[in-house]
Amino acid sequence: MIDRHQNHPSHWFCACFGAAGGGGLNLSGADPTVRFQDDLFRATNGGWLAATDIPSDKSRFGAFSELGDLSDQRLRDILDELAAHPPAVGSDADRVATFFAAYLDTEAIDTAGLSPIKPLLAEIEAIGNARQLAQWQGRMQGLLDTPVALWVMAD
Repeated sequence: MIDRHQNHPSHWFCACFGAAGGGGLNLSGADPTVRFQDDLFRATNGGWLAATDIPSDKSRFGAFSELGDLSDQRLRDILDELAAHPPAVGSDADRVATFFAAYLDTEAIDTAGLSPIKPLLAEIEAIGNARQLAQWQGRMQGLLDTPVALWVMAD
């Protein structure tokens, strides 16, 4: 009788990279009951999916989601502390507190309306061809969300 796990492609793959000796790929989130060629996503992530509760307020979840939530909470704690104990006027902490207060001032935001972005809207209105659109998008990368996002990252 053939041992199903010995003939599972994940065993071959890991063995090739030395996982049997403690190195190689971490397959703790994989599902060894699913063959890679049948469903690559479930084969590599099925164990994680079965063991992980994805919060109902999230469309995706993982280590980076958790780190983002932790960073947001830490930032909120800092801002709450600044609100509870106002920093010295003109200090970096004061500038952070002032910026955050402006962000929360929805009345001022509503009063300003589109005025703050009228120059940007005028730039968009002046775009007359594909070349100008590409140039505008290039200038806006990293500044705001554009119709087509362009970036370089490790993959």
